[in-house]
Amino acid sequence: MPMINQIQEFLKNQRGVKTPYRFWRDTGISRPVAYGLWNNPHKLPDPSAYSRICETYKTQISDFLMWVDESTSDLNEN
Repeated sequence: MPMINQIQEFLKNQRGVKTPYRFWRDTGISRPVAYGLWNNPHKLPDPSAYSRICETYKTQISDFLMWVDESTSDLNEN
């Protein structure tokens, strides 16, 4: 998959959000989606989740999504 989410890293480093529980409570997105995004960089948010994350943390999608060149990446899909 050429895109990965960096939600956990972004929120911990830029917004002080340390747990998936806090991410879930802050955004109001469904619990399975919040925990899935937090724990799995290969899980991508749907458009409604994008909007909630951006609105909640006053950020752009490019702050937490990254394109990865699969031919040079050593990220393994779980």
